[in-house]
Amino acid sequence: MEAKYTLTVIDVTGIQHYIFGSNRLAENVGASQLVHQATTAWLREALPVGRHNLQGERNALTIDAQRFLEEDATLDAEVILCGGGNVLILFRTCELARATVTKLSQRILCEAPGLEIAVAHQEFTWDKPIGGKEGVHDRGCKSACIERSPCVPHAGWHTREDRPPRISMSARAVR
Repeated sequence: MEAKYTLTVIDVTGIQHYIFGSNRLAENVGASQLVHQATTAWLREALPVGRHNLQGERNALTIDAQRFLEEDATLDAEVILCGGGNVLILFRTCELARATVTKLSQRILCEAPGLEIAVAHQEFTWDKPIGGKEGVHDRGCKSACIERSPCVPHAGWHTREDRPPRISMSARAVR
């Protein structure tokens, strides 16, 4: 039986609007820190405890480039990329991916209201060659499961003009 994995993309959306939703420098700095926390410390805490390839301190993500999910049975999650509000993670199962996103979304909802993330999961198998070409793999793709974060209630698609600006709670309280 071929191993199935889940590739998850997390994108913090509207970062500029969120950070610069206020003219106060302290609020800009605070909102920027919340965006950073969402893709570092909060992400680390949402991942399966001790079963990921991150090392180093809590507020910085240092990826161990020598540990790979498909080669290390002790890993349940491999962070491939993290930066600029984007995170790419390979999970052993879709259930682990969804549980991680749920934990992260709940934390963002509680501690950084107004900050939005978009998430997509893609299940695949590693060992299917595309068109008979060796070294090129069809990830055994099923249809992509794209979900909106629980911290962003889905009320339909809106144009940028229709929705309120994304700003931090402290900036919103001043308005």
